[in-house]
Amino acid sequence: MKKRQHEVRNDESAFFSGSLLGFTKTSVRSYATAITETATPSLHEIFNRHLQKAINLHYKVFTYMYRKGYYPAYDLTTLRMNDVKNAKKALDMPY
Repeated sequence: MKKRQHEVRNDESAFFSGSLLGFTKTSVRSYATAITETATPSLHEIFNRHLQKAINLHYKVFTYMYRKGYYPAYDLTTLRMNDVKNAKKALDMPY
């Protein structure tokens, strides 16, 4: 049984938005670390601006995923089931 085209698009949207969410989360951590290592006020200000933008982007991506049902953040059972499903998919991929 073939997946319908919109189901494939949803899978791709979920995958790419999840990748973007991970990237934004990493960006937030990286900018926060950079701020603590900064020696000059001007760099501190620049990194702080970037951190705020990264936080806002993370919020937008999270909200998008949550509303689309791609990331049921407050339903631990569903999160766990999705993790198991994704792990099985990854293990079944040829390498």
